[in-house]
Amino acid sequence: MKSTSKSLKVLKGLLFVAWWGTVFFLAAVSVAAALELFGVETAIEVNLRGSASNLDASSLSVSAKEGGVAALAFVEPVWVDVALSEEFWAAHPSYLVVSTLFALVLAGTALGGISCLRKILDSVERGEAFEAPNAQRLRVLGILILVGALGKTLMEFVSSAYADVLLRPQGFNFDGRIAFDEGVIVVGLSVLVLSEVFRVGAKLREEQELTI
Repeated sequence: MKSTSKSLKVLKGLLFVAWWGTVFFLAAVSVAAALELFGVETAIEVNLRGSASNLDASSLSVSAKEGGVAALAFVEPVWVDVALSEEFWAAHPSYLVVSTLFALVLAGTALGGISCLRKILDSVERGEAFEAPNAQRLRVLGILILVGALGKTLMEFVSSAYADVLLRPQGFNFDGRIAFDEGVIVVGLSVLVLSEVFRVGAKLREEQELTI
């Protein structure tokens, strides 16, 4: 019987916690959104996040500890979270519905990705890392990462657009903009490349077994 390494046990434990944590998040968001729509107050706070531009920094200053004044500038986009009253959300329930749907989709992609990783670790534990199903699992994982990145970008764009329409800022402007997370996109593409490596490795292994 093969013994499982400590690092593998830790990874499986972390994925187990992540799986059930995401399931709990899905359930909590669904219940809280339903209660809010029916006018029941919950402990969950929903903020409206907007992309801010043309910030007025004239009243702000920074000075160096050794003396002298340093130049201050904001690197756009600057994300601003606005906490709004229950009355506001009661008057504009559409944003609550849209944001909840986005959260559920993102949590769903996370569950799918965690499921793929758990199955890959199970195959590693059996000593069958380079099997054909793992190549497919990595491909699905890469696609889910890209879908999650796109979903997060769209959620931020919709939230910023809502802020631009519903709020009146002072000292800055809200502008709905699309800002992609390049790092997550690179990770997703890297996983897709790795899936092709696993696919070729599994194919070579099958051919070698047939030859023997």
